Amino acid sequence: MTAKDTILTMVLQLNKDSLLYFLDTVFCRYMNFADCQRFPKGAKEMFYLSHGLGPKWSLFLKGCVLGAFKNVLNKKIDVETTKDGVTFSVQD
Repeated sequence: MTAKDTILTMVLQLNKDSLLYFLDTVFCRYMNFADCQRFPKGAKEMFYLSHGLGPKWSLFLKGCVLGAFKNVLNKKIDVETTKDGVTFSVQD
């Protein structure tokens, strides 16, 4: 099931707020794919999805985040990977 399908199943609108809710609450807390940390930085909000499963899991998370933004918002974002997580920012 994709992010778009999940958001529509929850009867939410396809927008930035519902996508961030999906990533933080469903993807990280419920599915336990990573720990989500959010940091406000001016007009942007920085996200760090951390895990302890190695660099291949970071590539998996990067693909999920990129796919979710493309699917839901038709938007491409920059996602950086480390061996224990991914970081990205979202403009307000």
